[in-house]
Amino acid sequence: MGEAAKPPKLLFKYRAFSPRLLDMLVADELYYSDPGDFNDPLDCRPSLDANLPNDQLELALNRLREQRVLAEMQAAARLFTT
Repeated sequence: MGEAAKPPKLLFKYRAFSPRLLDMLVADELYYSDPGDFNDPLDCRPSLDANLPNDQLELALNRLREQRVLAEMQAAARLFTT
């Protein structure tokens, strides 16, 4: 048998404490959020094909803007409800 693993010196919390989080720690698993769930849609560095027709570029840009506005509204709502 090998030597027991040393506990980490630092532990960063990015998830709420829950039974699922404990399972992940015990199993030495990682969780990666879907970029579509980020609070800032530009965090995932989206790219657009400049050769797309103008109507498709406009649609994509409108979707990004709508996601950004929705994220900002949700953040503001959280300020008032906590």
